[in-house]
Amino acid sequence: MAGAPAARGRSRVLFADMLPTAPDRAAMSVRSAQFLSFLVRAGHDVDFIAANEWPAGPVPTALDRLGVRDLGIRSYDAAAAYAEDHAAAYEIAVLAWTQVAHRLMPIIRARAPRCFVIFDTHDVNHVREFRYARVTGNARALRRALLLKEWETVCAAGADCTIAITPVDAAALQNVAPQARIRVATIAAPPASDVHPRDGANLLFVGNYGSPPNHDAALLLINEVLPRVRAVVPDATLTIAGSDPPADLRALDGGAVRVTGFVPDLAPIFASARVFMGALRFGSGIKGKVLESMAAGLPIVATPVAAEGIDLVDGRDALIAESPDALASGALRIIGDRTFGTMLARSAAAVVRRDHSTAVLDAQFAAILALRLPAR
Repeated sequence: MAGAPAARGRSRVLFADMLPTAPDRAAMSVRSAQFLSFLVRAGHDVDFIAANEWPAGPVPTALDRLGVRDLGIRSYDAAAAYAEDHAAAYEIAVLAWTQVAHRLMPIIRARAPRCFVIFDTHDVNHVREFRYARVTGNARALRRALLLKEWETVCAAGADCTIAITPVDAAALQNVAPQARIRVATIAAPPASDVHPRDGANLLFVGNYGSPPNHDAALLLINEVLPRVRAVVPDATLTIAGSDPPADLRALDGGAVRVTGFVPDLAPIFASARVFMGALRFGSGIKGKVLESMAAGLPIVATPVAAEGIDLVDGRDALIAESPDALASGALRIIGDRTFGTMLARSAAAVVRRDHSTAVLDAQFAAILALRLPAR
């Protein structure tokens, strides 16, 4: 196939994920869809299982379109039972997310000792939860962080290769599992063909609001950042776009705030925005929403957490800001200087083309799969 990486022998691949692959719903599925696409284009036969169904019930997946065989498994118990019975039929197993790897890796190791096991972390879960606990004081998050750190240590050490999504995540994993074989594979985001100057004063945030970092960021923008911006630019507005906004967010829809819910096509949302506000206070890994906004030609104001793992230079590619005051000041600078905002957006799109193309990601995945093959 044109553009497909060369395969060295067709293999059967078992791909186990947290949720069915629906990239229009969440960034976690964008990454999985890109890995699945690579595997199919490389000539492998891929079977898919998931540990959960989407919380709101079944949603359309991209699996058929990707050429992946969906086995219809949607629970941890069913996934474990399938691995018990069928793991020996697979040459490669991709275990996405810590909870999935923790449950399935021991089974696959016992049933298929020759299988090449890849632990795809998506992000470092224990880092995300530690940050959540630190920002919110949530004791349950701290307990989760300690448990996930234990699981990630064991899974990284036990996999044939562990994938980190950023160099920052790779260093965190290597710190807890020094002997683990860790490689970085990013997220791809096809950039817009042209970046044009933007008008208006519409701020934008995109996310799945079942995720605590996104929910927290949306509330921060509505309650603390937007009022500061509107004190200077009274007609400024804020769009909160994406899946599963809970009742407290939906209740804030109206006036200067628009809460859209799920949007099947984000292109018009991106086109109507003046600046993307990456107001995340906690999280880990690459933020797909930031990459997607950069690729769409939007200037970015982002916290250090939101920008983490993307090679952004403050003042050249984006504005990096942490406090509500700094986030609002960044938005006002872009709204007040059309030329500066366009410069940021063009520079950010160049970062996407350089570091987050499909070709870059394919090369990273190919190097990971090559680890299982003897040198010729």
